[in-house]
Amino acid sequence: MTMEKAGRISRWEWAAGVIAAAIVAAMIVTLVLKQRAEKTPPRLAVAVDRVAPSGEYFLVEFAVHNTGGSTAAQVIVEGRLAANGGEPEVSQVTFDYVPDGSVRHGALLFKSDPASGSLELRPLGYREP
Repeated sequence: MTMEKAGRISRWEWAAGVIAAAIVAAMIVTLVLKQRAEKTPPRLAVAVDRVAPSGEYFLVEFAVHNTGGSTAAQVIVEGRLAANGGEPEVSQVTFDYVPDGSVRHGALLFKSDPASGSLELRPLGYREP
């Protein structure tokens, strides 16, 4: 092998170098744009996905959406079920993190059938991570 041939860079090496440079540039642009985005407080919304019997309880599956511009930590979701005119049944669950622009799923358990009463799910609060 001559020195001239050993020092030559193949087109596959050039292609790999160009692709790697494009990936690094895309990552840098993404990080800069993410950093410049407006940091608004978390905006949490809860939506029921489905209700199903689960043994002697009723399982209420739901989704927590964070449409705000920052992450919420220790998000508490409370469910209140008012059935038969008595004291409302309360159930809670805590999510470690709900990042901005994400959806997290969870479930609450109730003794009474949610179809027989008025079910309300809402976020109670969060802390900044």
